[in-house]
Amino acid sequence: MDETTAKPARKKTGPKGPSKPLDDLEQVIEMIRIQCTRDEICKVLSVSEETLNRRIKEKGIEGVENFASLYEKHAKEGRSSLRRAQWKAAHNGNVTMQIWLGKQMLGQRDQIKQSVEITGADGGPIQTVDYSKLSTEALLELSKAMTHAAPEDHDGGPRLN
Repeated sequence: MDETTAKPARKKTGPKGPSKPLDDLEQVIEMIRIQCTRDEICKVLSVSEETLNRRIKEKGIEGVENFASLYEKHAKEGRSSLRRAQWKAAHNGNVTMQIWLGKQMLGQRDQIKQSVEITGADGGPIQTVDYSKLSTEALLELSKAMTHAAPEDHDGGPRLN
């Protein structure tokens, strides 16, 4: 190729300085297992995402082409490890973990009991009237008295609150 057809050199987009080798792949895998993000891993290793992908591909791991495929492969191991530790803690008598797992895995819920006590005047019993024993005439009189005693609402009818 002559100078007129040569491709320009690719401009570095990541951190300044030469690209760093990925010496400790096990560190990356451990960070993936504890669910670190790609950004966090790049910051710890001081490499760009592009360099991280390139270095992972250079390692020649079967079935792993880039960070995403490495993450998919090892993130499940971290979740399984955490689940195993939670089960172990529950089996060893950690009541908090037993309760939490029961809620998560068995759908158990806290039972909230509320009680409300309603009393009449001066804490006494509430006065009730058995309207079923009143005659029709007495009920009509009571209805008229209550209608006249109730303050009127804006629509003209008695207020029912």
